[in-house]
Amino acid sequence: MAGRLVIIKSIATSMCVYYARICILPAKLISMINSALNHFLWHGNPFSKKMIPIAFSKICCPQEKGGLVIINIKNWNFSMLSARIDKLLR
Repeated sequence: MAGRLVIIKSIATSMCVYYARICILPAKLISMINSALNHFLWHGNPFSKKMIPIAFSKICCPQEKGGLVIINIKNWNFSMLSARIDKLLR
């Protein structure tokens, strides 16, 4: 599972972060991405339909709170767009 966690942190989230900087990601797309990342983390297959033991929102928490420090794409998208709007207004 540690190898899959590294893949999620380095590759999968970086691809999502790239698009999150450019445009507003729809809520349905963010939900689908989070589901695929969660299934990949626990089962090794992003399209698996097996039950997941822990909610993705808990996995995104800091380590002090028992999380795995995975980027929450929804929050990241909002913060990147807020930073872009701030730059445009300055």
